[in-house]
Amino acid sequence: MVKISKSKKIELARKKAEQIRLKKQAEKKKQIILVSVIVGVIVLAVVALIIGLVVHTQSLPPDYTKSQGIETDKANLKKVPHPDNIADDGGIMVSKNGFNNPVAGAVKVDNFSDFGCIACRSVDTQIKKDIDNYVAEGKINFVLHPVATPWLARAFSDNYTYRITAAAYYIYQNDPEHFLDFFYGVFGDESMPIDQHPDGSSAAYDFPDSKIQDFAAKVGVKSDVVKNCTNGEYMDFTKAVAAYFSGLIADDTKAGTPYFMVNDVKIPQGKDVLTVIKDTLGNN
Repeated sequence: MVKISKSKKIELARKKAEQIRLKKQAEKKKQIILVSVIVGVIVLAVVALIIGLVVHTQSLPPDYTKSQGIETDKANLKKVPHPDNIADDGGIMVSKNGFNNPVAGAVKVDNFSDFGCIACRSVDTQIKKDIDNYVAEGKINFVLHPVATPWLARAFSDNYTYRITAAAYYIYQNDPEHFLDFFYGVFGDESMPIDQHPDGSSAAYDFPDSKIQDFAAKVGVKSDVVKNCTNGEYMDFTKAVAAYFSGLIADDTKAGTPYFMVNDVKIPQGKDVLTVIKDTLGNN
């Protein structure tokens, strides 16, 4: 057995210690490189997210249920997913010629109605027969604007008006044949989750997506459209319409829904729109 001198043992121990030090140093470098790569990936992801958010906020204001001015509001309607066959102001025109196909020279009537509005329930159903006749005769181009007004939306804890309005636009896009059935049918007692008490007060109650779907099915909407109508595809558009309407009535302290315009002239709240239409037709 070869005897190792003390000095040799010290030298071997020193070399082994150096090897261990170098090994640890190499491992530490690998860890630093790995951490740098991970941090770099995270930074790139954060930058991409920030860029995406900046692009989005440049295309729409942070709270785009608030008006940014009529022209800006109209432009915003086209910056979010929206139904194809709509007017420049987001309205759905109904005429003798079909959707968004106006009769030349006919009187233009705009109707902004909120699915959570008790007054809309009353007025829209009362004037429907006359409106339908005027449309069939080619006398008016009737433009419907389902709108979830921000102030009325607060009455519902479950965002009912936003959800059902977005569903209406989805139905119009994917099953236009049943859009009007859905629009007018919503104002039936079974579908509007708000009651008016004798003292003039009102109370809202929850209305889940499943009930919106059930109602859509009840009025004949196609099954695949029923299934997907509450997917929120047109929620941003619904909010953009709310902003446009807010700007439209900004200078009218007595404005509310239903809100009518005849040949782009605002009809004072409470005035009989049928009388205005009749007078306008008589003067044409």
